[in-house]
Amino acid sequence: MRPPLSYLPALPAALGMSAGVTLSYIGTPVWLAAASVAVFVALYASGRHYASSLFLFVSLGMLLMWAHRVPGLPAEMTETRHTYVAVVDRSAERMASTDYAVTVKSIDGRDVRPLRLMLTIPSVGGQIQPGSEIRLDAIVSPADGTADLPHEADYGAMLRLQGFAGRCYADPDKVFTTAAPAGPRRWINDMRDRMFNAIVTSPVDASTASFLTAVLLGDRHLLDDDTVSVYRATGIAHILALSGLHVGIMASMLAFLLFPLNVVRHGSTARSLLTVALIWAYAIIVGMSASIVRAAVMTTVFMAARLIQRGNYPLNSLCLALTAMLCIEPLWLFTPGLQLSVGAVASLILFSDILPRRLRRRPVLYRALSMILTPVAAMLGTGIVTLYYFHSFPGMFLLANIVAGVLFPWILGGGLTLMAFSAAGVSLGWLGSAIDWLYTLLDSVSGVLARVPHTQANGIFFSGWVVLPYALALLAAAAAVRRRRASLWIVTLAFAICIPATELLTRERLPSAELYIPRTSPARVIMRSGAQAWQHCPSGSAHALEQSSERYGGFLESRGCAGTFTQIDTLRSGPFYVGAGHILASDKIIRIISDDNLGRTETRRPDYALICEGYTKSIHDITAYVRPDTILLSPDINPSRRLRLLRECGDSVPCRDLRKGGLALRWR
Repeated sequence: MRPPLSYLPALPAALGMSAGVTLSYIGTPVWLAAASVAVFVALYASGRHYASSLFLFVSLGMLLMWAHRVPGLPAEMTETRHTYVAVVDRSAERMASTDYAVTVKSIDGRDVRPLRLMLTIPSVGGQIQPGSEIRLDAIVSPADGTADLPHEADYGAMLRLQGFAGRCYADPDKVFTTAAPAGPRRWINDMRDRMFNAIVTSPVDASTASFLTAVLLGDRHLLDDDTVSVYRATGIAHILALSGLHVGIMASMLAFLLFPLNVVRHGSTARSLLTVALIWAYAIIVGMSASIVRAAVMTTVFMAARLIQRGNYPLNSLCLALTAMLCIEPLWLFTPGLQLSVGAVASLILFSDILPRRLRRRPVLYRALSMILTPVAAMLGTGIVTLYYFHSFPGMFLLANIVAGVLFPWILGGGLTLMAFSAAGVSLGWLGSAIDWLYTLLDSVSGVLARVPHTQANGIFFSGWVVLPYALALLAAAAAVRRRRASLWIVTLAFAICIPATELLTRERLPSAELYIPRTSPARVIMRSGAQAWQHCPSGSAHALEQSSERYGGFLESRGCAGTFTQIDTLRSGPFYVGAGHILASDKIIRIISDDNLGRTETRRPDYALICEGYTKSIHDITAYVRPDTILLSPDINPSRRLRLLRECGDSVPCRDLRKGGLALRWR
């Protein structure tokens, strides 16, 4: 095997595992795993060991997905209220609520196979400590994909990718702590509290303390919304979430502080092992979130590679890290966090050290160009992922990231030092003043850049297939820059041309008009024609419009609509006519039944009858007076009434329960 593949023995493992996980995720039959094993045996017997390992890891990826599959919830759990006993794994405060990741131990006094749920309590402050055992009364909803509109914010699917089987909401008076944390978990909680108190009592301003608690402990509840918005607008919001950047800075600090170990025998090995151990201890204390675990794994692999390899090949270390992360949790492959982490590191590796060596004779110029190259390289690897998931691009990202790249390591390092001394009872006023000045400078520059008009590009949507030619163009560009061959630049140009061509071939063809009745409660009918979007809510809920604008904001942006829906009771526009209890949409008629007054018998049979919460009579009355082709059961109907209506429909009356999937009508 020749270079460069000989330098990347872990590449088949990373590619094979990723392919196997993806195939299993989209529902590939089991026999394909057996076929992959057969191909591996055949190639290995023929002496093609490198290629054969690819198919071995494809099978391994499919096997891991089967082993890590998230169990489904029994139907009886999702319809009625039950009493659950669970252990709190971690918590996170939001604006007006607190989310708890919990593992259920028993239901109504019966021991069950452990299930992970996301519990939301509408209150802040007085957090339940991780490791506590709690008892709660709640109705659990399955964490399944619930998107009925294109580009809808699908919270259930996101939870599923994080390994949660369901989610539930409970009032504070329905949750009771039955056992406090004990053993190592109690020590971890105490250590985290001491670190938090050390930061907030250190000699820094309140705004600086809130920033430090976010970037050191992952606790963002003290940050104000304006700060988060400014950092997002300038493309430096990644520094607010614990990630590889933070762990890398901490690992560099630890390696520097432990440098004296190099003078003893095997001191370099001890220094690396101690650095890794401290990084993992930090990850455990701050909560073992997915992003911090990925960063710790990547740091461990890179430091281990430096110890055991005769030559250090960062791309091979990245492949090893990706393989290790997929072994821990295969579903991470489909999360933006892992994709951004791998994309950023891969791009930095590909485009590192591409500046001419003669520039090193001029260190000031070399470092200045490196400061510009680093954020550009990171953006090349992460920009396509950011655009795909978040549909916006900060025009000031380069300037903001250059400033953050200079200031943030000093703020983080100074914050760690200040926290350590403050916990020991030593107040370093001069260091606190320095950190305040650096943070104020970072915040001021970010604020100025965020206020520059027309620098934020929003509403960017494209097909996921575009990522493939983009990645190939990036690889070809890196090879062309390093080897300086004209043929490689031609290949790069060819792949670059494939990017818009792929978008033209695979992009979504927008219908001229659409109507949706989603599964969300309260019942609502969403209509769009051209660049106008409306919402009709039979229940008249005051919060329905705000909920829809937040949940379906991506849909509005992708259609070029204004930032929110127009709430309507009556409408006559384009193919839509909305009247009292009726919606006429092109060739379809929808009768809305929100009370027991069915009126006179219909002269024309409606295509659908939407039964809402206010209706209490039987299905027979609807079939006799309304005579719809299909009955739709609104998601806000009482569960017991829904079961009764479904039984009355039986097999003789076409019926659709909207809680299991919404209705979509489109016209070209």
